[in-house]
Amino acid sequence: MARPNKRRYVSPPPEVAEFRPVGVAPEALRRIVLPLDGLEALRLIDLVGLEQAEAARHMGVSRQTFGRILGSARRIASQALAGGLALRIEATASVEVKANAAAAGTDVPALVAVSAYAPSLEAAVAPRFGRAPGFLVVDPKTLDFEYVANDADTDRTSGLGPDAAALIAEAGVTVLLTGFVGARAARALAEAGIRVADGLGALTAREAVECFVRGEITPISPRDAAAGGGDRPSPPAGRARRTVTGTR
Repeated sequence: MARPNKRRYVSPPPEVAEFRPVGVAPEALRRIVLPLDGLEALRLIDLVGLEQAEAARHMGVSRQTFGRILGSARRIASQALAGGLALRIEATASVEVKANAAAAGTDVPALVAVSAYAPSLEAAVAPRFGRAPGFLVVDPKTLDFEYVANDADTDRTSGLGPDAAALIAEAGVTVLLTGFVGARAARALAEAGIRVADGLGALTAREAVECFVRGEITPISPRDAAAGGGDRPSPPAGRARRTVTGTR
């Protein structure tokens, strides 16, 4: 008897569940099914930009299982595109849909920081936290924001991450959405009580915040954080906060 598939956790199904090629007569149309967990794997890797290990944790499966789901989903999507097939997205018995964070009443923090290249929600997420040009400090409920410039001396080879952590801690954020976070920055962020969702360099700031609000991104305490708590780091001496305010 075959072992049942382990439960896989996914985001709610898309509003559009079937895609059809143009110019194919209905009687000649062939269909292929993309399982909902396959769509979730594609979304987490190719849209959100997570590493496979982190994406596997989001879905509640092993990395090996996630790799098989992702590989199968990519083959199905390729078959549909290359062969002119209709593609239908369907849920399977082993899939459990995660509740929308807002609908479920999840406590959304008052302020979220996003490392960004410019004072705009359409700016790309800066991939390196400590060397980001600045940070959007966003109210996730309204998408109103303040841009805090990061006046770090990028010629320095160390200390940029902890200084950036102090800068956003002073702004009162409790969640950071960014690309890569180094070990020293991770410890400083943990000591400041700031949870982190990294690997988001493929998104714009707006997309990152909206994914977070929908519950598609789950910030965690940085893995390299020192054990135990600590006081929030003080703003680095000689660095003033330059801010620009904005709205959605």
